[in-house]
Amino acid sequence: MADWEQRILNQVTKRVAMTESLRGFVDKYTANLQALVRFREQASEVPTLRATSVALQARLETLQSNPESNALVKAKLEEAEKQREEVRTEVTGLYREKANLAQRTLDLSQQLDQTRKESAERLQAKEQLEKTNHDLEVQLGVMKEHHSQLQVELVKADETIRQLRSENQRAITELLAAKSREAEQMNMAKDLYDSLMRRMRKETAHEGEVNAIAFNMTGNQIVTASSDRKVKVWDVETGATVVTLTGCDKGASTCCFSDNGEFVMAGSADNATRVWHVGRARVVQCLTGHSNKITAAEYMRERAGAVTGSKDRTIKVWDLNKGFCQRTIFCPSSCHSLITSNASMVFSGHFDGPDLRIWDIRTDMGSGDPIQDIELQPQVITGLTQSADGTMLMAVTRDNSIKLLDTRTFAVTRTLRHERFHVTLEWCRGAFSPDGQYCACGSMDGSVLVWNTLTGAVERILDERAHRGPVACCAWSPIGETLASCDKERMVVTWK
Repeated sequence: MADWEQRILNQVTKRVAMTESLRGFVDKYTANLQALVRFREQASEVPTLRATSVALQARLETLQSNPESNALVKAKLEEAEKQREEVRTEVTGLYREKANLAQRTLDLSQQLDQTRKESAERLQAKEQLEKTNHDLEVQLGVMKEHHSQLQVELVKADETIRQLRSENQRAITELLAAKSREAEQMNMAKDLYDSLMRRMRKETAHEGEVNAIAFNMTGNQIVTASSDRKVKVWDVETGATVVTLTGCDKGASTCCFSDNGEFVMAGSADNATRVWHVGRARVVQCLTGHSNKITAAEYMRERAGAVTGSKDRTIKVWDLNKGFCQRTIFCPSSCHSLITSNASMVFSGHFDGPDLRIWDIRTDMGSGDPIQDIELQPQVITGLTQSADGTMLMAVTRDNSIKLLDTRTFAVTRTLRHERFHVTLEWCRGAFSPDGQYCACGSMDGSVLVWNTLTGAVERILDERAHRGPVACCAWSPIGETLASCDKERMVVTWK
């Protein structure tokens, strides 16, 4: 039983007890009142009796004055005296009874006053109880209404709980499925990188530092650029040199294939960018106009053009059909790396580091203002790489970290670090796997670290003493079977 129900029951019980007590008092008072009425009736007969007594006394005196009737009077006098004694006794009893009745009346009056007082108190208590009862009934009504609302809310809560349980079960099912897929992917990654470790090949590729490396679109050839002023094309399967491209007056710093694989473009420290025909091993174009070392060179996608960056703090856009510069962008610092996202969008990383700049070559950029700056941190950006689907961007920085960015929102989605990952070169560049689930980058100690881009965890560290110096650049085959890396000690390593 609830507390409020117990209180109502106690008050009703107390009210019934008070009513029973009052009824007993009323019965007692009624009996005393009836006795008082009888006393008053008897007291009304006292004057009559007194008159009779006086008449009898007068008659007695008359009879005493007549000697003849003395005997008779004496007899009657004795009889009258006897009757007088009886009346006197009766009157005395009546007076005594009157006194008793008066005392009883006084007591009853006092009791009546007390009873009236108690009755008034009980009436007040009754009114209070009735008020309390009314308030309790109102509260009970409110509580019933609240109870009804709670019942409705309980039904809704039960329905919500049922839906949440269903959603939770569905989420658990999806989580288990995702965990299963993740386990399968990790197993595939393990198998892949175990295969890479087993099929490693390393070659002394150049006579000087190897600064850059890149795959063609079919993944069967790689191109390397070296400080020995040579650019070489290699067969991935055999490791043999396909062609050696010459013509640079100083060391080559960057290189890449055209989309069809027929041409190779490389920038060098002689301030020029050259384009070779791979089959003929001839320079077909020499793009000049920079006043300092070329640090980045990329083909423009979906158009016959190229973009180059230099230590002279400019970025130049070239028309390869005509062989001249279409536009020059002036930057506040030297450009270390370039990525062409589509026919008009260019990403650039710079020596001053804090910003990754985005340019639209269709707009007027002569003022040197990019369409957007993405602030990373106050460190030098050494290399930029884009995933095959174009949704992710990798920025290698001198604070020994890699920033992964979403090219749709330009937001940093993950920062990759490891105790063995150290960046010491100004042109260190990483690579994405074809599916974008992994990325690789070389470290100062000669190891190549492979991260899972979904979890941020290091999946493998490729070491095996393959590199003898800091790794400058990594490239991943578009068909996903080969990872290649180069270092300052003239080595090129392929991991299959």
